[in-house]
Amino acid sequence: MRNYQLYNSLRIAILFIMIQFNVKVLLCQDSKANTKIEQIEYYNNLGKENHEKGKMAEALDNFNAALRIAQDINDSAYIAKLYSNIGVIQDLIGNYENALSNYQKSLSIYDKIHNNTGKETVLNNMGVVYEEIDMPQKALANYFMALQIAQQNNSTQKIGGTYNNIAIIYENFLDKSDSAYYFYKKALECYVEIGDDAKIALIKSNIGIVFLRKGDLEKAQKYIDQSIELFQQHGARSDFANSLYFKGKVFMERMDYDSALNYFQQALELTEKFKIKKRQSNILNDMAIVYKEQGNYKLAMTAIEKHMQLKDELMNLEKARQIHSLEMSYYSEKKEHEIELLNTQNELRARELIWTKRLLYSLILIAILAAIIAILNRHKNLLKQKQDLLLLQSRLFRSQTTPHFVFNSLMAIQTFLMEGNIDTASKYLVDFAKLTRSVLQNTQKSLVPLDQEISFIKQYLSLEELRFGDKFDFEFNVNIDSPEEIQFPPMLSQPFIENAIVHGLLPKNKKGLLKVDFYESDKTFFVVIEDNGIGRTKNTYHKKNKDHESMAIEMSRQRLQILAKRFKKVISFSITDVKDENGNAAGTRVVFTMPLE
Repeated sequence: MRNYQLYNSLRIAILFIMIQFNVKVLLCQDSKANTKIEQIEYYNNLGKENHEKGKMAEALDNFNAALRIAQDINDSAYIAKLYSNIGVIQDLIGNYENALSNYQKSLSIYDKIHNNTGKETVLNNMGVVYEEIDMPQKALANYFMALQIAQQNNSTQKIGGTYNNIAIIYENFLDKSDSAYYFYKKALECYVEIGDDAKIALIKSNIGIVFLRKGDLEKAQKYIDQSIELFQQHGARSDFANSLYFKGKVFMERMDYDSALNYFQQALELTEKFKIKKRQSNILNDMAIVYKEQGNYKLAMTAIEKHMQLKDELMNLEKARQIHSLEMSYYSEKKEHEIELLNTQNELRARELIWTKRLLYSLILIAILAAIIAILNRHKNLLKQKQDLLLLQSRLFRSQTTPHFVFNSLMAIQTFLMEGNIDTASKYLVDFAKLTRSVLQNTQKSLVPLDQEISFIKQYLSLEELRFGDKFDFEFNVNIDSPEEIQFPPMLSQPFIENAIVHGLLPKNKKGLLKVDFYESDKTFFVVIEDNGIGRTKNTYHKKNKDHESMAIEMSRQRLQILAKRFKKVISFSITDVKDENGNAAGTRVVFTMPLE
């Protein structure tokens, strides 16, 4: 994970290639590495060191250098080992396709030379990749093959590790707690046999989590307490934070909030020490919930702010990892060409700026296309897999506006780039990424807290204002005491806001005004979208596309009917034409109404 600056990144990458040439020359002159095997070991060890230091690009080049030498002397054992090492790095930088390709090459060679130990390691690594790309069945298949080999080799340590991997799939991906418990118990037996107390503590903690999710708080506390006791005996480590955190979750379920906060605080201190930001974020979120239950809204607000800050940091790290993965692929494909360009230092300096600009534009376009493909593929898979027809229809209706909005946003970014307005394009792209994140977070949900929906609409309006700032202003009013306690369908109002802008305000000769109000009155929640545009009677699009508009309105009604059946949420909406004092069209008003519980 890196905080990316493309200009410096390109300079460092090219400089590294030059250094690599010098290292190879020195290596051939070094009496300590004057044989091919010694050269392979040198590069392989250097790659491991860079891997441990987090220098993934350098580690990848080291392993590739060792691989080329191993291929020159046709040393199958080293070739298989190095393909596996390269697969590990590709996995860490998020290049999963290349990771699997290298693992497959390694596995094929290990199979030919009958190296079962190597096969077992590679199969487990492939299982991890399939786990990361959300393909649990393939992950399980690889883990079970690895388990069979480990059992044949009578390697208790590896058997235990593979049982643990299998249990994680059943628990976190397939929602089969009984199967997860069975394999955790098998892993526990292995670690007890070899006396590995650290792993025993980890497995007991995992078993406790299984019971916690099943609602068996007594058994959950029993195993987690045993885990905590073992960790305390052998010194605190990063896994200890999980045990403390889930002990706090047990007390939270029992509504013993003081005890819960005590364990959450201990876990938080450990996660800060070991810099486990994802777990910190989870702990702070639960602490906010506890503080709220206690009525301590000030501390609840402080905790949730820290939680959101960490969440944003993790999202930024994930974006940097994705960009880094794309750049690594680019470097791999262009490496030979880059080497040819390094004839002189002056030529390198002359071409730096050109390559930087080209890379920047390429990465922006690739990242956008990758995001679109990922969204569409995920949506397609969800539609195929879900058997619940009502939930299927709800998600289908919810996603109707997303492709249209994404297309418009991309066209806006392209326009800014073609006009040379890089700063505006960059700001628009950042806001678009934030909005896309909100869509991805809510796409699996039929209902979301109202504060999330409000935040989404604000982000959307900010983007539209950036595109059409000279065509309209907007007023955004929220008059609700606790929006986070109100559940509302995500992106329900967005299509109507988009219609108000595109078909009401943009055709207007002068600057228009859009009002969006969220308020509650007499135990009823209202969303009012009003524009002072040309109105539906003058809108040529409306006249030519009445059937299409009726279909859109009917789809919204069907979605609300489904929500009423599944969640007892009775939401209605109306569309009226606004008239001026002379009875002329003066805009359109859309009102959503929902009774509060």
